[in-house]
Amino acid sequence: MTTHQPDVEIYVKDASVDEVVGWLEKRLGALAAEPSRGAMKHYRVERDGEAIPVRIMSGAVGKAWTCVWLDSPATPWADDLACGRDCFAVLGKEVRVSAGSCDEDRGDDPDAFIRINADGEKPVTWKTA
Repeated sequence: MTTHQPDVEIYVKDASVDEVVGWLEKRLGALAAEPSRGAMKHYRVERDGEAIPVRIMSGAVGKAWTCVWLDSPATPWADDLACGRDCFAVLGKEVRVSAGSCDEDRGDDPDAFIRINADGEKPVTWKTA
């Protein structure tokens, strides 16, 4: 049995919310819009009896990046990298995912990311804050 991360978060370059929603709906089914404010759009989707909260924020890092956060281990992707690979395969837009966990106790570098684009996958340092 594959172990899934408790949530999945990726960053997609130059992707509109509509493009991201289209990709997610291909993989998860119809997203139900929930009340949202500002740039953060809230959705929910049911998958295998599990409700998955979905948050999509355009302009998350600078103007070019859209953050996609699925707050559930019930996604079809085991981790951020698998999700990022799938997003790139469908949208053809550069994706960045954290190279480590968000667990500060583990000592992972918060600026260590993996860039996925037409040139392949490469570790990069990316200061998001």
